[in-house]
Parts: sequence; C-alpha cells; structure tokens
Amino acid sequence: MVKHSNKPLLRVQYLATLLALATALQSVVNAQPTSQNQLTTYLDSPDFKQVEQSMRGQLDGAISRTLESKTAKDVFNDLRYGKHHVRNGERGEIVIAAAINLQRQIDAQNNLRIIVDFANRDYAEAQNILGFYHEYGLHGYARDLKKAAQFYGSAAQKGYSPAILNLALISLYGKDGSKSNPSQSLKLLAKAQSSGSELSGRICGLGAFVANRIDKSQVVPFAQNCPSRLAKMALAANRQDMTLGERIEDLKGAYSLGVMDGLHIIVSITSKHETPQATLQNCRYKFVIDALTGRPSTNPVCNGDPATKAFVAMEAQSLEKQRQSAGIHLSWAVPYLPFPATDEAWFSKDISGKGSR
Repeated sequence: MVKHSNKPLLRVQYLATLLALATALQSVVNAQPTSQNQLTTYLDSPDFKQVEQSMRGQLDGAISRTLESKTAKDVFNDLRYGKHHVRNGERGEIVIAAAINLQRQIDAQNNLRIIVDFANRDYAEAQNILGFYHEYGLHGYARDLKKAAQFYGSAAQKGYSPAILNLALISLYGKDGSKSNPSQSLKLLAKAQSSGSELSGRICGLGAFVANRIDKSQVVPFAQNCPSRLAKMALAANRQDMTLGERIEDLKGAYSLGVMDGLHIIVSITSKHETPQATLQNCRYKFVIDALTGRPSTNPVCNGDPATKAFVAMEAQSLEKQRQSAGIHLSWAVPYLPFPATDEAWFSKDISGKGSR
C-alpha cells in the first residue's frame, strides 16, 4: 500500500491559516478609530472579539487536520510561536503589523495609536517597539536610551526574546556609554535563545559570535542548527573534522555581516598547516584583510605566485559586494523578529541619518 505524503495538504492548510490571519489584521486597519478612546473601545468590542474567535478557529482547524501527520509538531510550533514573527500575546501579530504599516507611512496616526494602546495594556511586542522608537528617535519620540532600556526591560521580563536581544546589544556595544560587557551580553543572549523559536538566526548567530570570542564551550549550544553565517563561522573556527577549504568558505562568509573575525581566523588556522596550499592561502588572506581595511599593498605577491594580485582584488571586491547586498546591521536593535534586510531597509534612512550604531 502506497503511503501518500501530506506535505502538499499541509502547505494548503498553512496558507489558509495565514490568509485568515491577514483578514483579521485588515479588519483592524479598516476600523480606522479616530481617537484613543475609540481605539480602546474597538479593541474591546464584540466585532473585534468575533474576528479573534474566527482567527483562532482557523488556526485550531489547521492544527487538528494535521495531528496525524509526521510534521504536525512542526506545524503546531509554527502556529504557536509565529511563522512570520516572534510574539508573546494572542494579538502580537497585530502590533507588529501596525509597526510595519507605520514605518511604511500607511495610516500612521492610527497605527501608532494601536502600538501605544497595546503597550499600555502591557503587551511585550508593543513595549519593545516603543523602546526601539526611543532608542533611535523615531515617530515623534526623542532619542532616549534610558527610556528605551526601560521599555525593553518591561518586555524582557515577559520572556520576549527580541527585547532580551536588544538589552544584550546595549551591553555588547556599550550603547549606554559604559564599557562593552560581552559576558553580560552572552548571558542575555542565552536567555533570549531559551525563550522561544526565532527563524532568522539573529539571536543564535550573535550568541555564537560572542561565545567564540569569550567562551568557546558555548559555541555549539548557540550554533548548532543555527542558519546564521555567524554561527557557521564560529563552528568552522573550532571544528577539526572539516577540510581546510570548507572552513575557509564558512569563515569568510561572516564578512557579509560586517564581521572581520572569520578572515583573521583564516590567517590563524592556515599558519598551522604546513602544506603549500595553506601557506599560499595564509599569505593571500593577509593581503585581503589589508585591502578591506584600507591598507592595500601596491604589489601583493605570495611565494612568487603571479595570480596573487588578481586573487586579492577579486576576493576583496566579492566580499565587499556581499556585505553591501546583505543589508544587515548587527549592532542595531530590532523592533521585532525576524527583522530581515527588506524590513531594515524601511528603517535604514531614519536610523543611519541619526548616527546610530
């Protein structure tokens, strides 16, 4: 008897679920409350509760139809934690949708009211977003890192991982004017990782990166099954079961995120190999680092190799192009997670113009 795969059915059911969620979010936008009182009244109204009930019915239906599938657990986790965004509350996705629409200047006044109202109702998603606005001085708020940290702290107390990440970034980069504290940052990143799933790899990647610098025993717990190039770099720095070529590829890949560590590790590990190829790569990547840091040699040559100059120029150009196209700023706080490069682009002009890091 042939057993048919349920995967196509699961995809249809999951798309139906997302459609139901989109319908619920659109109802909020269409309501267009014109005052804080009207907004509060609408969120407590039977109409809105009916939308929520309908949405939960769609989600419950999608789960129940897949309980006997081998991938039912994965589907349930997607729905529980949010395939699109990490969220704590039942209405978390509504808050994040409001933030996205606000940044895209869609019905800005009402969307800001939604965020503020949910923050007042103690929703972690909204508190974290307001912290983000205070950190960078967005949407009428003055730049105030102290207030930002207070909002992040309130959301972090509820176990909201994006807010915990933002506190870790303050510690790691010394944003509050204090000295960088990688140890405190690593503790916060471990807490953020344990708070729930996050598909972009920003938390586990940063955790692996910091762990590789200060506590290599924590690299694997962060990096295992993490999609971030920072995690791949941290693993390649410590794994002896990979070929030299494989390690070099994963190490240099981290430069796309603006991190030089991987290139320096290439120089370090190739210096420990006695093969001619390793010696050549050691010399070449020293020149590549010089080229990327503004110290290019006029005539780079490694052991008389005539191709060195061309390799260095092409490799430096390729790595820099990858960094520019990635569009990720590791030191930036996040209004929500995942926070992909496409979303960062919406905020980039406002944030970069303020001299932020």
